[in-house]
Amino acid sequence: MANPVSAPAGWTEDLIRFLQSQPSVSAVRVNPTDRTVALATLGTIDVSDLEAQLAEVLRAVDQKLAETGAGQARPVGFVVRESSGVTTIERPTCATAPRLWQWRDFQWPEPDAVQPSEPEWKLLALLATVCGVGGLTAFALSATGAVSPVVVNAIYGVALIAGGWDAVIDTGENLRRWKVDIHFLMLAVAVGAVLIGAWGEASLLLFLFSASGAMELP
Repeated sequence: MANPVSAPAGWTEDLIRFLQSQPSVSAVRVNPTDRTVALATLGTIDVSDLEAQLAEVLRAVDQKLAETGAGQARPVGFVVRESSGVTTIERPTCATAPRLWQWRDFQWPEPDAVQPSEPEWKLLALLATVCGVGGLTAFALSATGAVSPVVVNAIYGVALIAGGWDAVIDTGENLRRWKVDIHFLMLAVAVGAVLIGAWGEASLLLFLFSASGAMELP
């Protein structure tokens, strides 16, 4: 049985404000874990316009889910319920109105549409720096012959791990949804370069890729 929630987390505030701005929407039901969302409406609505506005709200929800912040008090009159990971927010209505609601499923925006938070891009910048410095160091040592190839490749390895760290995480998440994107392709090219002995080219590729990700500021 669903239980009323007296103090919803901060991200529910975005959904409540969305309901306040959409008189035709009576309730919203979301499952952040499964990334599903549905709206309860009455009468005729402009689905395309509603979907566009909902997408903006869900991007804000994604951002707050990725952060740790204090909850906010909900406006008086709204009912927030949670059951089996599903959060339902309802505007004030009569007891019979929910029987007339038409629930419509909408698409949750992809995670890559969410702008990175400040700590995230700083981490990406650090990883890109480690990759660049490691690659240059290994290249210089290889050119001078000051150390053995094993040591050079070990330094290249550190650079490759740093440069490909974020791409590996994103690729793992996408593959679980049977999706292949540019992160997977960059990793595939880098692995191929390493297999043919082009360690320097692989580290350069991942440095450029990780640096470009860090420069996509919020």
